Amino acid sequence: MASKRGFLAFALASLAGCGQTTTTRNQTAIDPPPCTSISHFGNGQTCGTTDPTLASCGTSASRLCASGWLCYDAPEYEQCACQTDTDCNGKRDYVNQARLLNDKSPVAIGCHGGRCIEGP
Repeated sequence: MASKRGFLAFALASLAGCGQTTTTRNQTAIDPPPCTSISHFGNGQTCGTTDPTLASCGTSASRLCASGWLCYDAPEYEQCACQTDTDCNGKRDYVNQARLLNDKSPVAIGCHGGRCIEGP
């Protein structure tokens, strides 16, 4: 019986706080830029997880090694926004040029869920 009362007290205390918002950190979401507004995604170099300095990705302060192989100047460039498949043409060209230079087959990149990603 005591455990039921304890549970009810906990449940009531939890419900008393419903509707209140508590902010513990000051975070802001970054909306990725439209892919069509990016003229330079990165330096086109390959990278890997074995180089934590990202030296091959250039000097951009926010550079990124995406998917463990391709450099981008910023994370938001790799996750750029789109509305249609044609919005992804620049990113597709960037990725496929790097893939061809590394003897990899080109991939189809289209707009899925507002992001330019490899399609099935």
